Amino acid sequence: MSWHKGENIADTTVDELEKRMRAEQEELKPLSKEEFIEFYASKKRANL
Repeated sequence: MSWHKGENIADTTVDELEKRMRAEQEELKPLSKEEFIEFYASKKRANL
């Protein structure tokens, strides 16, 4: 089970999660696939 800011994200699509993460960024920047995976993994680790 995965959590993002107190929410269960198991049923969240990758597109929805990416939109949330981009909204959190102070400056919108393009993310490579590798950067997206690392950002997602760091969020997942932080919420454990």
